[in-house]
Amino acid sequence: MQFRQDVCSYFEDEKDAFSLPLIAALYKAETLFAKEAWGVNMVVSSLAQELLERGGVEYLDVYLAGARCGMDAFMASGNITLSKPRCQEILERCVANATATDGSQKQWGMLAERFSYLLTK
Repeated sequence: MQFRQDVCSYFEDEKDAFSLPLIAALYKAETLFAKEAWGVNMVVSSLAQELLERGGVEYLDVYLAGARCGMDAFMASGNITLSKPRCQEILERCVANATATDGSQKQWGMLAERFSYLLTK
């Protein structure tokens, strides 16, 4: 845990030094920890923002899995700012996924609402 916290602190100072797969791994670890700890490291917001801004829809499933790790992770993962084009791209994917017939419509619908709101900020 201490090592992960040190890496997250370094991430906050040197985001560009981190590869997208490493950001995804840290986001996953921090959101899983949030589920167990009933609390969240505030770096989750920065990780989520970098994950989506750099990775876009290719990392949307990773983002969603982390956001589903409890209310704290859900709230922290939504405390982000994205470029308008990236946000629009993600919103379109969420809307498309909200028509799925596999029972995931509700979660994609909630994300569509989140990204619709982010477009208005």
